[in-house]
Amino acid sequence: MDRNDVDKDFASFRSQLGDFNPSHEGMPSSKEHMFDPDRLDSGIESYTSFDESRCSSMQNPYTRNFEPIVTNQLSKMSIAAPVSQPEERFKSVDTMEDRLDSGFQSTSLTEDQIKMLVAPKEESVAQKQELTEEEKSSVDELLQWYLPDGEGDTYLQLAIIQKKVDMAFKVIQMCPMPELLDVTNDNQQTALHLAVLTDQPELVRCLVAYGANLTSKDRQGNTALHAACERGLAACLEMLTVKLDADEDPGLQKTTLPQNVNERNYFGFTPLHLAAINNHGHVVKSLTNDLHCDVNVGDLKSGRTALHHAVERRCMDATRTLLRCNPDVNALTYNECSALHLAAARGLRSEAKTLLDNGADLYLITRDDYDVFELATEHPVLQHALRDAEKKFKLRFRSEQQNVIG
Repeated sequence: MDRNDVDKDFASFRSQLGDFNPSHEGMPSSKEHMFDPDRLDSGIESYTSFDESRCSSMQNPYTRNFEPIVTNQLSKMSIAAPVSQPEERFKSVDTMEDRLDSGFQSTSLTEDQIKMLVAPKEESVAQKQELTEEEKSSVDELLQWYLPDGEGDTYLQLAIIQKKVDMAFKVIQMCPMPELLDVTNDNQQTALHLAVLTDQPELVRCLVAYGANLTSKDRQGNTALHAACERGLAACLEMLTVKLDADEDPGLQKTTLPQNVNERNYFGFTPLHLAAINNHGHVVKSLTNDLHCDVNVGDLKSGRTALHHAVERRCMDATRTLLRCNPDVNALTYNECSALHLAAARGLRSEAKTLLDNGADLYLITRDDYDVFELATEHPVLQHALRDAEKKFKLRFRSEQQNVIG
């Protein structure tokens, strides 16, 4: 890796983005009007406005021929992981009814806080004084790639959002410490979150290999794995969970792969819940068959399993995939409702039939003392189908009893 090329890239990129020049195509003169809860970044033009061609990771191997661009002095400095803490200004935040966390918003690290990460311990002050002005300037210039700007974005995050793939690869590879890859924007998203949200599996794998924290959560409590499963991004899911080969592992990743696939976000959902809710059957299959996630785990808000959510939202692809994994088809929510109860209450005929064909119990009672027949009162066609299913069940039961007696 040529440091001069990196410096040139930095100067070019900063000239385009650093001042957000309104005359530059695609760059707004102000970010204040662009805050949107659905945005991926904290204010720059959405990545969807750019039509950059994706670069194959094979054109820019991210773990081979790597030369760390770090001075000996910098590598000896005391490093601490960046941790966002609630500030005074967040003590009176608006609460969200559905949230299960304390509601603290993101607090992006400031430039001073980042520089504290690479500050030596008190007993090593002499070491700091040994740095020449040229070396200090080199370190500061290197760190600028990872420092958030006034609106919480780092140049690495901007390069990812705008799909500047070659540039992002270089910045990741020259990072002096893995913790700097985990600096968050104002939505508490790390570079890894943004690489997933922009569906760039090559960058996801590069970040994983170079030590990005797989457990970092955004302001909704979603890890990068949650984001991949919610959007049905199978390639990103694979890059986040498959163990690193010896050829691609620089030894910087501290989390054992695959990570905890049953991790919950602040709404109590696991990655499997999000995949089922959005009907991503292929992701459900990967999570259950390859990663062995718990198919029967309920969410923390209502106790619904992935099957409950899939049935309730009429996500038949996800429902059929889940049923092939031998789940507890009669699992109950906190209100003691099975998936069949939910289907009956909403008049979902095809879902009810599928559940009955897979062993759903017709006679379970909810906490409010309702059975499936009472719940289907407003849906006469479904209620009739349930009665037919009951008759078939009784006939089958009698036949089995006679065979036992005979």
